[in-house]
Amino acid sequence: MIGLAFLVGLFPADLNAQQLAVDRDTLFESLKKQTGEEPAALGLTHNGGVLELLTSPDGETWTLILTMPDGVSYFVGAGRDWSNTPLKKGIAL
Repeated sequence: MIGLAFLVGLFPADLNAQQLAVDRDTLFESLKKQTGEEPAALGLTHNGGVLELLTSPDGETWTLILTMPDGVSYFVGAGRDWSNTPLKKGIAL
């Protein structure tokens, strides 16, 4: 799992939790080095942003990054135990 200390170390101290703007390339390099995470999926948002999911090869960790059209990227969230299992329609979680 991605440790809090690792994530805190990626962001300048003057940023608060609502504005975790990051350098996309630096974050991707750090995640690959620390957790082995690589891009696994992406989607285009209604306002032109690109939402990217990175996962570790074993699914142990995952991270979501949103990059806006102006090139600014934001850390959205991270977690553990990612599964690529497709969900069946009509099944509530």
